[in-house]
Amino acid sequence: MDMILNWVDKVKEFFKVATETDFEYGFVTGVLFSLGIVIFFLIIKLIFRIIFRVRKTKNILIIPKDKDGKIIIQRSAVEAAIREDISKIHSISLNKVKIYRNNSAYFLWLNCSYDGKDGNLMAVREVLKNRLTVLFKEFFGVTNLKKIDIAFSKVAYFGNETAAVSDNSATGETEVAADDVNSESDTASDSVSDE
Repeated sequence: MDMILNWVDKVKEFFKVATETDFEYGFVTGVLFSLGIVIFFLIIKLIFRIIFRVRKTKNILIIPKDKDGKIIIQRSAVEAAIREDISKIHSISLNKVKIYRNNSAYFLWLNCSYDGKDGNLMAVREVLKNRLTVLFKEFFGVTNLKKIDIAFSKVAYFGNETAAVSDNSATGETEVAADDVNSESDTASDSVSDE
């Protein structure tokens, strides 16, 4: 207790010396006011983070429109359905699935590996997001899936070929057509080797 009182006395002495003139008093007042504002906003930010945080969940809860009972879909069932749907896109393999919840909204996080044979990563990502959105709406009946994050932990790149990815959601098939972009460079290297 004596240590705390000693520390408080040192702080009082510091402020007494620091505020001897009007300028110093105003400066110290401004610094303390600014510090107070920063601390206030940090506390508000912390409160909002606690209230609106996104929590990891192990299942998806669906309440039917007739409000008679509820349906609980476990994460393992969601992961199995996603694996089955992603298996139709041959260049992507699913590593991990996480489901997050904020009030009634759900967020999906996928960790995938991509071998690069289907070309542009962004095009494959869009096809994957569209397929998963359709899967959740039509198969599970989940309409409150707000966001799908896809993390690629392993990506291979084939510089000589690109591919066009098209999604036929109605038939459930994904078509991949590969084109050789570097055909001119291949013919140039052939002509050099002939000489």
